[in-house]
Amino acid sequence: MKNSRYALALLIGASAVNGSLTDQLQLPQQSASEEDLIDAARQNREDLKATRAQIEASVNLLREAWSQYFPSVSLNFQYFLSRQSFPSEVDWTSTLQFNFPVFSAGLIHEDVRTAWSLLRQSLLAHSYLQRQIEQQVKTALENLQNMKTQVHDIKVQVEAARQFKQRADYAYNAGTAVNLDRLIAENQLLQARLDLTQAEMAEKVFYLDLLREIGQFNTQALQDGSAFEVKSVAVRSPAEEMIRPQ
Repeated sequence: MKNSRYALALLIGASAVNGSLTDQLQLPQQSASEEDLIDAARQNREDLKATRAQIEASVNLLREAWSQYFPSVSLNFQYFLSRQSFPSEVDWTSTLQFNFPVFSAGLIHEDVRTAWSLLRQSLLAHSYLQRQIEQQVKTALENLQNMKTQVHDIKVQVEAARQFKQRADYAYNAGTAVNLDRLIAENQLLQARLDLTQAEMAEKVFYLDLLREIGQFNTQALQDGSAFEVKSVAVRSPAEEMIRPQ
C-alpha cells in the first residue's frame, strides 16, 4: 500500500499522498458505437493533428518548389529610393530584375522531386497513424466490453456465493451442518467479492484506456462520461483532397 502511494505521488507530482482515497469514477451505462469512437479519435488525437499539419507543410513546400519554374520579377527598392529623380527608361533595367530559370531547370526538378517525396511520406505517415488509431480504439473497446461481461458474470458468482453462505447458516442453525461448512461458504463469498472488486477496477482501467485512445482523457469526461455521449465528425485535411502521391 505504501509503495502504491509512492507511485501515485510520482504520477501526480505531489510530495506525498497521505489522505484517504475514494473511488468516485462513474462509468457510463452505455458506450458509443465503434464508428463514433473512431471518429472522435480522428478529431481529438493530437498526434493525428500533427500529421495533418505536416501534410500542410509538405504541400506548401511543393508549391514553393513548383513556383521556381516560373519567371519572376523583383524591384530593387534600395536603388529606386536612393535616386534623386524618377528613373528613366534606361534606369528601369537596374531597378527591375527579371529571373528566367533557364539553366537551373535540373536543380528545380530535383527540388520538386524532393518535395513530392516529403509529401508522400507525410501522407503515408498520416494514413498509417489513422489505421493504427482505428486498431487501438477497437482493441480498447473490445477489452472494455469483455471486462463488462466478466463483471456481470462475477456478480452472478457473488450472488450464488451469498445464497450458499445463507444456506450454510440455516443448516448450522438447524444442526445439520458444522461450523466448518459456514467458514467454507464465507470464504467463497469473500473470494467472490474480492474477484468482483478486482474486475471492477480492471473495467475502470480499460475505460480510462479507451478515453486515452480517443483523445478525450480529460476532467470533464471523467466526471460525467461525456466522451461516450458526444458524436464527433471525422476531420479530413484539405491537403488530402487536393494532393495525391504520384
